[in-house]
Amino acid sequence: TDLEDFEFSKQNMKCPSFSNQVILAPMVRIGTFPMRKLALQYGADIVYNQELIDHKVIRFERKSNKKFECVDFIHPQSKKLEFRTFPHEPVIFQIGSCDAVRCLKACTKLQNDILGMDLNMGCPKKFSVAGGMGAALLGKPEVVEDIIKTLKRNVPSRLSVSCKIRLLEDEKATLELCRRLQSLDINALCIHARYIADRPSSVARIAKIKTITDCLQVPCIYNGDVYRYSDIAAAKTLTGCSSVMIARGAQWNVSVFDKSDKLQALDTVLEQYIDISAKYENLFANSKYAIVKMVTGRRWLCKHSATVAFQKVKNWNDCYAANKLLTAALLQKQETQQLETKTDESLYTDPSVFTTL
Repeated sequence: TDLEDFEFSKQNMKCPSFSNQVILAPMVRIGTFPMRKLALQYGADIVYNQELIDHKVIRFERKSNKKFECVDFIHPQSKKLEFRTFPHEPVIFQIGSCDAVRCLKACTKLQNDILGMDLNMGCPKKFSVAGGMGAALLGKPEVVEDIIKTLKRNVPSRLSVSCKIRLLEDEKATLELCRRLQSLDINALCIHARYIADRPSSVARIAKIKTITDCLQVPCIYNGDVYRYSDIAAAKTLTGCSSVMIARGAQWNVSVFDKSDKLQALDTVLEQYIDISAKYENLFANSKYAIVKMVTGRRWLCKHSATVAFQKVKNWNDCYAANKLLTAALLQKQETQQLETKTDESLYTDPSVFTTL
């Protein structure tokens, strides 16, 4: 690739269609480039970056990385890598914001290197809500309106502008909010089928979605409890959403995007993740965090010696060694239980609404 191509590949890409897409969800500290790269290899159509806050983004320094032919955004003080994107990567950047001017500044900094901007309106975590961002925006439609209108007016038309929300406990209020968002000419609306107070361990409220999407024309994306590729078709049918976004299902086994509907063995997926992380020199602490999250999605592995080994890794070689322990553990598990792949998702720490249908 010549310099120009990897530097400017996104500017020639069209605004993403949100119809019939399978999407990697934005996940804090998980959705960095190794996970996004692997998701695309397995068949994801669009990948979302982990949510980053506008305050932080406006200070980023953009660096062209010739060694890996990618574009890096660096923290000016710590010089830490904050966001990396590769040529032609269909990446949507999720932003945490509660201020139109600041959000536009952040978007302007990124606009040549992303496919779209997604406003986080669903994160229930304290740091988000306390700052007036995330789920706090569900109750501030006028702030959202200001942000979206400002982006739509000022960003290049090839950039998509979308929102990701949660359900409000009042169904009428949810529909009203969705209609208001649609009127702002957003490109897509992602609905996480949970209330703000719901924990991930409570099954997604999938039955609440169709009454909303039936009243909307904007492309809708469903999010909640998709752990297998075959859940995607069921999710579309039940919700009327044209696309599906996968969060924990991808975190625990990113081969969930494989159209053959066969989940790869966890050690295989982990080895691929470690390979990408090491090859492109991801921040070790970030990859380690993601790896531990990937392994602890399975109940029986939470306190296993293989997991403990991953928790203690200090370099890439340690990661490969810990993965060998995982391989042995998976083999032993297979031999003792003669597990069918079909019962696999019941091993996850959180239940799925699709296993109860």
